[in-house]
Amino acid sequence: MTLLKTKNELLQTIQQVGAELLNFPWENKTCYSHWIAQTYFYVRHTTSFLALSAQTWGIKNRERQYQALSHLKQELKHDLLLVEDLMHLQDSIEQHAEWPETQAFYQTQYYWIERESPMAHLGYAYLLEGMAHTFGSQIYKKITLSHGSNSSTFLKVHATEDVEHFEEGLVFLEKMNEFELRVFSECLRQAALLYCLILKKAKSIDSGL
Repeated sequence: MTLLKTKNELLQTIQQVGAELLNFPWENKTCYSHWIAQTYFYVRHTTSFLALSAQTWGIKNRERQYQALSHLKQELKHDLLLVEDLMHLQDSIEQHAEWPETQAFYQTQYYWIERESPMAHLGYAYLLEGMAHTFGSQIYKKITLSHGSNSSTFLKVHATEDVEHFEEGLVFLEKMNEFELRVFSECLRQAALLYCLILKKAKSIDSGL
């Protein structure tokens, strides 16, 4: 794998999955509630992913370790924003269960970090950050229009306040070696497939669509 090929694949994948996001029925309360709940179930693992990545890199790679720890601080309590968004929809996280698709989406990340490389996990992370960076503002406007700003705090943060994460990630790609670029791409492809399965289920189950 080359840097250029990997970067192009990342950008193309973001556009492909982003098209699914834009076509998601955000105005449908049931669909949006499912999306919030399943997002909560994987987002609450973000700090664990970053802590595990920092531990895996260890003292022999301080730069990458410190970067993971710095990012960890920025992700604190983001899962609670989703709980609040559900509450403003007169719903609660207790009314939702994790789907197998969601479990597969985040559980595989522990494998990528521990058995391959924390750099592989960035394929998952940059996919999510890239979609927020590219499509977050459009989706946020749709949700606010349909459900009010109080039910879209999570998207507001990631669409307007954390957009620099993706730009930083593109620069970080340049520091990867050939093996890291390869596992990054493998994780990216898997994450994109599983995320689309979550979207598909969220817009079909008990929604009348």
